[in-house]
Amino acid sequence: MVALALSHPKLRFYVVPRRAKHDRAHSEAMRQFFAQGLDKTEHRTGVLIFASVAERYAEIVADAGINEKVTPQVWTGPSTS
Repeated sequence: MVALALSHPKLRFYVVPRRAKHDRAHSEAMRQFFAQGLDKTEHRTGVLIFASVAERYAEIVADAGINEKVTPQVWTGPSTS
């Protein structure tokens, strides 16, 4: 019975821990960054904006040339304290 319930994609999605979903989405973002060749730009300025609706997860992946030009606060955003 449990196996049958977990075979349904929507139900299985709800039992997977959020951290696991985000880890999987991050891995896919990195895979896409390299698959699209964004790591091969002339000045290493490739940027990928990755959004996964199902995981409610978004990530900006930037190459070294971009990271040298911006402060870490740009990537983390404003404090929510």
